[in-house]
Amino acid sequence: MLRIIRHLLHFPGRALLAALVITGTLLAAPVSAGLRRDAPHSEDAIEAHHIALSVNGQGRGELIAYPCADCPPRSLKMTGPVMVWVKGRPDPGVDFRSLDGQEATVIFDITTLQVLRLVR
Repeated sequence: MLRIIRHLLHFPGRALLAALVITGTLLAAPVSAGLRRDAPHSEDAIEAHHIALSVNGQGRGELIAYPCADCPPRSLKMTGPVMVWVKGRPDPGVDFRSLDGQEATVIFDITTLQVLRLVR
């Protein structure tokens, strides 16, 4: 970067351009430094061939996701009712229990293995 600035200052009339390059670099540096910090990912998803629910009246229990017909199932915790998303929006009119035996995308917390939402 310093080499570019020296090159720009070497030619007459390019001092303004050099000043703009320096200003842009100084303004962008804190932003790019903030972007380098990777936020920890706390969610993952399973596109399930079908899901099996084993929950009580309060929605607590277990969800078993089958990624494919021959794949080993993945067991996840249900700590209460979860929102079902349809066409990219939450749909409170859809009871999550209606997805039992159906295909769905299961969004879950990777540290606690708790189901966060279901996408249909």
